[in-house]
Amino acid sequence: MSKVSAFIERIKRLKGPLAAIAAGGAVVGGLAGYWNGYHVVSQAVGDPVGSNQSSKTATPVVAGTLSIMVLPFANQTGDPNQAYVADALTDSVTSDLSRIPDALVVPSATARAYKDKPAPLQQLARELGVRYVLHGNVQRTGGTVRINATLADARTDRQLWSQAFDGQMTDLFALQEQITARLGNTIDHQLVLAAAREADTRKEAPKVADLILRARALRMQPESFEMYAAAERLYRQVLKIEPNHQQAMIRLAQVLAARVMNLSDRSDPAADEKSWEEARALALKVKALDANEDRAYDVLADYAASHDDFPTATAYRKKVVELAPKSAYGYNMMGYDYLYAGEPEKALPFFEKFNDLSAVRDGAWYLGNTGIAYFMLGQDSKAIQLFIRATQAGPPLPYLSMAYARTGDAENARKARDAYVKYFPKATLSNDGNKPLKSQAEAYKNWYASQFVPAWRNAGLPE
Repeated sequence: MSKVSAFIERIKRLKGPLAAIAAGGAVVGGLAGYWNGYHVVSQAVGDPVGSNQSSKTATPVVAGTLSIMVLPFANQTGDPNQAYVADALTDSVTSDLSRIPDALVVPSATARAYKDKPAPLQQLARELGVRYVLHGNVQRTGGTVRINATLADARTDRQLWSQAFDGQMTDLFALQEQITARLGNTIDHQLVLAAAREADTRKEAPKVADLILRARALRMQPESFEMYAAAERLYRQVLKIEPNHQQAMIRLAQVLAARVMNLSDRSDPAADEKSWEEARALALKVKALDANEDRAYDVLADYAASHDDFPTATAYRKKVVELAPKSAYGYNMMGYDYLYAGEPEKALPFFEKFNDLSAVRDGAWYLGNTGIAYFMLGQDSKAIQLFIRATQAGPPLPYLSMAYARTGDAENARKARDAYVKYFPKATLSNDGNKPLKSQAEAYKNWYASQFVPAWRNAGLPE
């Protein structure tokens, strides 16, 4: 029996929820994360390569919601000896995608059967039961290598996303590592968006998988009170149906923690604390179920930081990066910790790493946190440009008004201040989330007193 036939036979025997077909590699996480929905492959027959059955008479395989095949990347360098680059990239990307729970990923050994034997995408959808196909090529010009990648809906033959990555052949391994991580995070992101759009069109009552997909898609939108409230409702619906649904528990914990940490105006501390305690309880429950669940440590780190225990928060952050080295979010939060230790120059490399791995390049978090680092370093003009872009992708920041005021631009400082106060009408200097806690480093406390407070007052922000 061929490897392709063996794979199809394996699908035949699975008549329920499918676990990921793991092939090793790093965890795909961060802003794109995981989901724990269900999909069913109902029928599958035959060997799609060299089968005696014609494609017209073969029984089609029903494509799962998050099912994908990575076609062998084409070697277009003009040098047959460079084929190993394309082959290694194919294997690495497949391995990363294979770590997404409950996603069906065709093993690279099966995909290699299609190398140099191109088949129409719709044929692949019929034969292998895949909904999405990732394909691409490797090109080389002198010492520069370019890797092109495209994600397509195999059922409709429609291109969903494409991107090119450039690097130097002299540092090929590092380039491959970066591209593999970016592709893994980005493809997970794109699959969720596509599947969520489809889930929204279904007429029947939403199932657990649909609810989680919709909530995940919401989290990819700019931060707002409405976004967090809608995502919270969806995760609570899942837990009402399945009270011990691990993915819904940790995602609800993330929503509760992120809303309080990023959007609270601190005017209702009792409500904030209630959200924090629920988030912590959910994270501890998930951690007890799976000690390697990086997102549980992430929520616990946020809780520790918000409750004046920065040493514990930093230890948890390091655990997140250790468990999920290709998770963009972990690097973002490590940078965040350096900011609030008063060491912005150490934070910047972590924010750049976050942006390199992120499915959403130059997003609000990256722009805002990087802007804060430059503001802390006294580079106001650079900070202003980053803050302007950050507020276009997310909620307004008080730092924009402060930076304008510090440069003497009173008019723009006023406009930025008004936008911030309108969005956060109860925010004041006394309840602002940047106020140092006892466990924070002396360097941050000194910066806050000598730089932050005067800049806040100079901008005319509420006391």
